Amino acid sequence: RLQLSLTEAAGSEPRMAAGVRGSIGFRRGWFSFALEGQANVPSSASLTPNGRFQGAFEGGSLVLCAHYNDLHGCVLGSAGAISLAMRDVTWPHGGEVLMAGAGARAGIEQALGGRFFYGADVSATGMLTEARLLLNGQPVYSTPRVTVALAIGMGVHF
Repeated sequence: RLQLSLTEAAGSEPRMAAGVRGSIGFRRGWFSFALEGQANVPSSASLTPNGRFQGAFEGGSLVLCAHYNDLHGCVLGSAGAISLAMRDVTWPHGGEVLMAGAGARAGIEQALGGRFFYGADVSATGMLTEARLLLNGQPVYSTPRVTVALAIGMGVHF
């Protein structure tokens, strides 16, 4: 099965961030397994009266789901990187931080006819690592311990 979804995520970047998620996997009866890739559009936030910072997340997940009729519940493990960069400050710094987390997802899927389907889900992931941005040795941003994402997408069963 292949699926492509549009997402809106909170917690993986400085502000809510739109993104795209693609997955490939299989489903047998009540069980499914998928590998996913996620990329978010960079978002930015104010840092100081004159400066701002920008962040962008890219990563992947291993997802195991149980299905009952059109509903599904999942556990997932995620890993990726958040790129953080300062803008409009005297000595801009930035870099990439590797992120890892584990979470859960709940969703619904409806058949469109034939092998095609559409669906929506919500995920919450507890982050095992934290990204911090420092300015003059002082923390100005830290990623939250929990990220939340909403997704809506379409897919096809092979």
